[in-house]
Amino acid sequence: MNYQQRIYKAYQVLPAYSYLSGVSDKNIISLANLLTGHPPQSQSVCCGESGLNADQTPLQLCITSTANDIQCRLIADPCSDEPVPELRYNRARKVLADVLGQTNSNENTALIEALLKHFSPHDSATASKFNRGVFWIAASAEKSGIAIYTDSSPNEIGSGWDKAQSYIDELQLGGTAAFNTIERIREYCWLSSIGIEGSKPENSRIKLYARMYKILPNGIIGELFEPMNELIRSGCLASIMGKECLSFEDVLFNFGFNVNSGEIEDMKIDLSGSALRIDSVQLEKTVSQCCEEMGLRNVPIKELFDRFNLAPSFIGVAITARGKKRLNVYLKGGSV
Repeated sequence: MNYQQRIYKAYQVLPAYSYLSGVSDKNIISLANLLTGHPPQSQSVCCGESGLNADQTPLQLCITSTANDIQCRLIADPCSDEPVPELRYNRARKVLADVLGQTNSNENTALIEALLKHFSPHDSATASKFNRGVFWIAASAEKSGIAIYTDSSPNEIGSGWDKAQSYIDELQLGGTAAFNTIERIREYCWLSSIGIEGSKPENSRIKLYARMYKILPNGIIGELFEPMNELIRSGCLASIMGKECLSFEDVLFNFGFNVNSGEIEDMKIDLSGSALRIDSVQLEKTVSQCCEEMGLRNVPIKELFDRFNLAPSFIGVAITARGKKRLNVYLKGGSV
């Protein structure tokens, strides 16, 4: 697909966002254009790669179900139309500045700049390693706040973790749970991504995403974050995985740390929809089971897939330090 085809396919998630949230199509399209850095017309046949979805489309709809409500946001791979990595990064930085301003998140500029100092390329040679972009951006049309997730996969395993610890040290969080968690898992996992979520330091989290390359010792996740034991016992992960045998790469551990204290505020486990071989019927059943088991608002998956052209991307379950659970369903555009 060329970029215009990717955008056409990706934007199929937007009416579903409007349907769930009540936000106008115009406002959601405006948000999508902002996040993707979508030019009005792109005549180039060549475009950059995107790792956001398996089909190279640069947009996801994230639906979050809690005990009280259902919320939406968009996750985007900015400027993926640009095939030259260094130019793509420079353009994406401009998009990031615009999103910070339009989501009332400028107070997090220093946190994000420190993150990019450690995880972004600093010259043309290192930029060439980031052929799928340097970061993704997420935001909602309804509320303030931004999320930025930097790609650590171009780094060697040890180097990625070293950069993460240097960033945490710079935030004066050495010796906290954030630093210690890395020490515990770096022997078994590689750092997929690290990011910041929030609108200002007072409400923000460091988001650390890790994938296994060796089996984790039995019980280590519960030792690092005891509430996750409750989530595992609930049966929701078993409901999602069904009978599928997943590889290391298909399971993504996510830790959320308070940027001021370094303590773990929540933990999430994401699973790849393609690895689960999950279709809309299975997704509806799985989401319904998880919402019932976790006491969450049910996401109307059948209505969404009946009305709109969608496909599953990921599904994730999470729990906070206070025991509040949530389900994340990530959707992409359907077949064209």
